[in-house]
Amino acid sequence: MIREGPTHASQDSIFTRIWGEQAHGSQPWSGKDPIVASASLITSLQTLISREVDLQKGAAVITAGYFWGRIKVNIIPEGSEMGLTVRFMDKSNREILIIRIKELAELKAEIHGCQAEVIYGQHYPMNINNLQLYDTMLPTVERVAKAKNVLYYLESTKSEDFSHFSQEVPGLYMYYGTAPCDQPLSEAKPTHHPEFRVEEQALKFATHLECNLLYDCLKNLK
Repeated sequence: MIREGPTHASQDSIFTRIWGEQAHGSQPWSGKDPIVASASLITSLQTLISREVDLQKGAAVITAGYFWGRIKVNIIPEGSEMGLTVRFMDKSNREILIIRIKELAELKAEIHGCQAEVIYGQHYPMNINNLQLYDTMLPTVERVAKAKNVLYYLESTKSEDFSHFSQEVPGLYMYYGTAPCDQPLSEAKPTHHPEFRVEEQALKFATHLECNLLYDCLKNLK
């Protein structure tokens, strides 16, 4: 699968920590509950997507990957932590959400008598396939893979560290089908699934195609 232009969303890892005051679960009024504040924050984050970003410019996604309060079932902890993955297909939407996530976390904490800390982690920029490289290499892909086997894929809200390369030099990101041949395609599991398996013949084909791409690219530079 191949396409020109934007292929993958930019991605930011954002961590929020909300600090309250520890108390016994039988007497919640004697402390400040960071769990309640964080739970309120999780549900409110989705309104940033549905109400504050212009989705006509491109997709945007906020996902809470983990939420941790720790200690014991009968204790309100001193703090809680949440990890977010935030993805964008438009730079202006990213600018809005980066600011508003911090503002919302601080507001939710204050409402519940707590304090918030927002930590920005790893960032991947959008990946954009170079149009000239796409036009130059498409004939090679169609020759080696056969045109009937070449599909045009849509922009994805997934992200890729390959994007750091394409920020510096012309890049061309492609997908290869790797589903096992000994099972129906509908039963094949995607990456990050514990039962994901790769058909080894696909790796041989991918190597063959990459060599042809490299050869034709170098030949065109002469």
